[in-house]
Amino acid sequence: MERVLRDDGSIANAKPIILRMAGDATPEMKAITQNTNYPFTYTGDRYLFLLTLNPDKTTYGFYYGPWSRLLIDGGTLRVSDGTQQLLKLDGSDAAISLEALTQRIGK
Repeated sequence: MERVLRDDGSIANAKPIILRMAGDATPEMKAITQNTNYPFTYTGDRYLFLLTLNPDKTTYGFYYGPWSRLLIDGGTLRVSDGTQQLLKLDGSDAAISLEALTQRIGK
């Protein structure tokens, strides 16, 4: 994990956050799944995860399901689906940048 933008105290208290992926994390699986609805993760990929507290109040899940794994492309954020659309919030037609999202979350 490179950076935490907002913490409910779990990370500060050294509680683990575990994210799981089905399948094999190999270069071949990354290539095969790259243009599918859920491209596999591989070593060196950079992502931003939007997590939410599950109803059990002890574990976390993706806020928007699998699409909560956002691809970081320079300062641009893309949704991690097969079309890799630009991330847009609040019904806006404009894409939100990593910097703008960081400022918004930090409030």
